[in-house]
Amino acid sequence: MSIKNGKRITKEIDGRNLTVVEQNISNDRAQFLKKLLEFNKYEVIIKEETEEGNSGKSYTLYVTDLLFNATLKVYERSLKHEGGEVVSVEYWNQTAEDDHLPYFEFREKNPNSPNLDDFLTNPWAYRTIG
Repeated sequence: MSIKNGKRITKEIDGRNLTVVEQNISNDRAQFLKKLLEFNKYEVIIKEETEEGNSGKSYTLYVTDLLFNATLKVYERSLKHEGGEVVSVEYWNQTAEDDHLPYFEFREKNPNSPNLDDFLTNPWAYRTIG
């Protein structure tokens, strides 16, 4: 499971109903998500999954909250990380966060190009009524 799916899957493990956060993840990823979710006051359970024919270890991360949906929590911006900032999609996926917005690159590469916003601050100011 990742936040791309959007489904909420529940399983019964040891007589407890749990919600699957992510399946088939590495130990590093499981520890990262456990730390993040425990900071947000969720009870987290990590189970090691053993598959025949697969020599590597994979883990499944569960939370005890049956209504937990990782996709909704991230896109609602209701999770925070230890720095006090809101968890973004890039932070959840552990990818590099892009602080630079690509549609501003044109102005940086072409500083002398005309910008209509510079000439008409209020387009209605030049119109006559009636």
